[in-house]
Amino acid sequence: SFLMEQGFLTEKKKISSIKHYETDTLKDLYMYNMGNVILQVTQNCNLRCEYCVYSGSYINRVHTNKRMSFETAVKTIDFLAAHSLNCNEVSIGFYGGEPLLNMKLIQETIAYIESLHIDNLRFSYNMTTNAMLLGRYMDYLVEKDFTLLISLDGDEYQSGYRVDKHGKSSFTHVVGNIQKL
Repeated sequence: SFLMEQGFLTEKKKISSIKHYETDTLKDLYMYNMGNVILQVTQNCNLRCEYCVYSGSYINRVHTNKRMSFETAVKTIDFLAAHSLNCNEVSIGFYGGEPLLNMKLIQETIAYIESLHIDNLRFSYNMTTNAMLLGRYMDYLVEKDFTLLISLDGDEYQSGYRVDKHGKSSFTHVVGNIQKL
């Protein structure tokens, strides 16, 4: 009844136009103020969390060996640099599956960014990771001043959802890597 009082759920309600309140500034934001981009560098993962978007519980979302190409990353970085003329800093996010499974692409992408020598634009890096491979790459991540979002649920007794391909809990390994970091 509340919705009906507001004019919804009627048989026919003509809508003449819909306009977002920032529609008029969209072109400016797109052309000169892009402040970040997130690169999905892989759809593969070294864990098999039951609730993950890639667990097979969602339509057309499963773990695959698909990886972003270096060419795609370069095109994305070039586009971002060309469309962030009013920005002092832009953020590059690396996401997956588990992005550390495609560390080669991450390192190549950052090397490409550094080769651009754009004086008026600072690049910062972030990553969402399950931290299983953190021990292998933490020196590089620290050197490049990455901001990390680490996925971690529960504790050693309640981590049955975040398991590897063999069903083994990831908790102890992840916490060990976090402590090293």
